[in-house]
Amino acid sequence: MLENNDLPFLPVPDLQDTTQRYLRSVKPLVSSEAYQRTEVAVHEFLQPGGVGEELQRRLLSRAADISDKQGKGSWLEEWWNEYAYFSNRVSNCFYVNFYFGLQDDPRQPTQIQRAAVLTQAALNFRQELLDGSLTRDMARKTPLCMYQYRYLFNTCRYPATPRDYTIRHTPTPGEADYTHIAVACRGQFYIVETMVAKEGKDHHPPTHRMLTTDELALRFAHVQRLAATQTEVVPLGILTSDTRDQWAINRTEFLAVDPRNEQMLRQLETALFLVSLEDESPQTREEFSRACWHGATGINRYHDKCFQLLVFANARVGYCGEHSLSDGTTALRLCKYMLTQESDTALPPQSCEQEQELSLNHGSVTLLEWVTNDLVRQLVSQSQAYFYRQVAAHDIAVLEYDVYGKDNIKKLRCSPDAYVQMAIQLAYYRFHGTCRATYESAATKKYSRGRTETIRSVTEASRAWVEAMVSQASTPEDLAALCREAIAQHAQSTARCTDGFGVDRHLLGLKYCLADHEPTPALFVDPNYAATCHWNLSTSQISDECIEEYGWGEVVPDGYGIAYLVKDKSIHFNIAALCTMQAKNFALHLELAMYDMHELLGGKPLDRPADICMALPTFPRPTELTVPLDNSADAVELDSFSTQSSEASDTSYTISPTLNGRDIQQAADEMGSTSPESRKHERKPSCITLVDGEGDGKLGDSTSPSWIARYFGIPSLPFNRQSP
Repeated sequence: MLENNDLPFLPVPDLQDTTQRYLRSVKPLVSSEAYQRTEVAVHEFLQPGGVGEELQRRLLSRAADISDKQGKGSWLEEWWNEYAYFSNRVSNCFYVNFYFGLQDDPRQPTQIQRAAVLTQAALNFRQELLDGSLTRDMARKTPLCMYQYRYLFNTCRYPATPRDYTIRHTPTPGEADYTHIAVACRGQFYIVETMVAKEGKDHHPPTHRMLTTDELALRFAHVQRLAATQTEVVPLGILTSDTRDQWAINRTEFLAVDPRNEQMLRQLETALFLVSLEDESPQTREEFSRACWHGATGINRYHDKCFQLLVFANARVGYCGEHSLSDGTTALRLCKYMLTQESDTALPPQSCEQEQELSLNHGSVTLLEWVTNDLVRQLVSQSQAYFYRQVAAHDIAVLEYDVYGKDNIKKLRCSPDAYVQMAIQLAYYRFHGTCRATYESAATKKYSRGRTETIRSVTEASRAWVEAMVSQASTPEDLAALCREAIAQHAQSTARCTDGFGVDRHLLGLKYCLADHEPTPALFVDPNYAATCHWNLSTSQISDECIEEYGWGEVVPDGYGIAYLVKDKSIHFNIAALCTMQAKNFALHLELAMYDMHELLGGKPLDRPADICMALPTFPRPTELTVPLDNSADAVELDSFSTQSSEASDTSYTISPTLNGRDIQQAADEMGSTSPESRKHERKPSCITLVDGEGDGKLGDSTSPSWIARYFGIPSLPFNRQSP
């Protein structure tokens, strides 16, 4: 079942169709002059016998080769993993992993009880995967790809330069299966074996059985007692929250201290998954969302593990998923399974938490006792500083819109997802005064090893509607017609993307078909190509009542990460962004848009809260903007900026817009030593200040979207990442 040999392969779209869809997606985002430049680039790309036809031929050949090897994946799989994840050097914690906040258990269990019940449920899910009894994922009557489930357990991502890799750990011949879990508590990691020996009867050899919930509770309580006695803790897990290049350096240094470190780290990396027993007790929605995203201290996490089950002191539960080889829909199936089993499982008695000794014949708990030195402790301290800077730089706004939900939207004869997408467009236009590139994730799991495609939410129809809403020059009837047209076009685009006929994955495949020595076609160096892939709005939805929170970080520094849950009676939004982007003010505009659209499309008038009946703030055009750096790369690009100040501190670096550029070596000199060896453990600036030196208000304008890419000596900002 996991091989999906019965599913079709991801198609290669028609070249003409893709480029026409691309042009339609560019037009509402750029000026008419800029659009004409893109038209010329596309026309050149499509010349008979030209580069476009040759790249399409190569891509079709690659797809045909793969289709001849049943069960070997799609033409996109390897490239997508590299582009979206393994070559991405930003922090897994803040910019790649996704999280869920799960429903509470109405029985009000303790932290230990809930950890035990949900852990056993996850183990049962794995057992169903192994024995083939897990029912197949379906979209109505269409079977979906199950391949991602093989990476839900015993899988770990590894930091490396220039790109990461992931290993799904399976035992070698003669080696026992990996059936242990890792447990994090107070910055320390413990190993708990989940299978115990069972004596055979009638001279049969002993077999193994899974731990009961009582036995798991006993072990989790023992972990807590052990952790409370540790005084000098080096919280190694915090290293995984750093940038990928920094984590790669730090991991190498850590392993070099003592051979035992590699042996112990391997136990963590081969574990089924990680259970984090957190000290926090998040109460509000924002507290819960932040706790699931990164936590208060970050020391109880290992962000390279396939997934982390987060159990807080007040028994609230979160799920944090490593995103490189699996998507949110796969994790959702596991979470629903765990919560369903939880409701049918008796809680272990609280007396388990008072037991002082573990029964010897049931095994014990093993602490991973790292061997460290001054350098490792210094690196841990630096990663902790990076973590706290990122936490301080970010804001989350949680909007629980419970006035109406999916049921009411359907009564208005609208697609609920397209409806919400247009609300996001209206909110952004009202707040920022413009339309910007918007990414919505569409699952392509009807194909073998399908992942996602990008729904480009901004269309000429959506732009016409939001402009008309703000100008107030149209009648309500005309506004409603414009809104319905925008919703209809988005729904059509969603259907095409789910079928594998989007824009972005096809263009990515064509670009990857270029040989290293070949010139890049004008289509891909056209500034509008970068501008329309600069995802100021990175959005995705999950629709299930069992999920209370859902989110991830923004993918560009002047953008928002918007996760939303479309439920029957409510719609939940989680908006993550840098503090400079004023996520809470954006949420006010989003709430207003939800009220306005309902009435515009014929819904009954709704009572509005006072805070959105007054004039809402608009986003100021800043004269300067300070954003945190990822501190990862020695080489970074400033396409439209150059250094303004010759003073380089260890906290900031200031640049201003210019088309002239500066001497590369001079910029490097201003950063300090350019020797790779001397720079090996040197922390680069923690933030960068962009200044509107021309006073024209174009700071952060997406006509120059590639703020930071590859310019020698200045660390990079995260950009062009994907949502779950």
